[in-house]
Amino acid sequence: MAVETKETPEVQDIPLEKGQSSEKVTPKKEKTYSETEYLKAVSDEKTISGRLKTQLDETVKEKDSLKSQAKEATDTLEETRQHISNLESDIDAFEENETDPNKLSKLRKELKEAKGKVAKSSVIRKLPLRY
Repeated sequence: MAVETKETPEVQDIPLEKGQSSEKVTPKKEKTYSETEYLKAVSDEKTISGRLKTQLDETVKEKDSLKSQAKEATDTLEETRQHISNLESDIDAFEENETDPNKLSKLRKELKEAKGKVAKSSVIRKLPLRY
């Protein structure tokens, strides 16, 4: 009759770190890799890294584009507000001096259009940005 013996892993006394139990810790054996496995893993990681870099570059380009569009919209909004202010002062001055109602109604119509443009810009600015 043959007696089988089971080998138990070697247990070492390893200093305990804070919060670790007092049980014996068995050291883990490091896995060894063949050269082909290593090269494949490196290649896979480079591929993933390349994809992420491409996505990052596209996101940065989109961010820069949106930034420039936001600046253009802000500049246009400020120009429109300035135009509205000029029209309002023109209307006030016009009402005092001018008797031609056609010119006055034309200025009021232009003022109304400019205010509508500002209102639309304000609504657009409140929309959330996508990243």
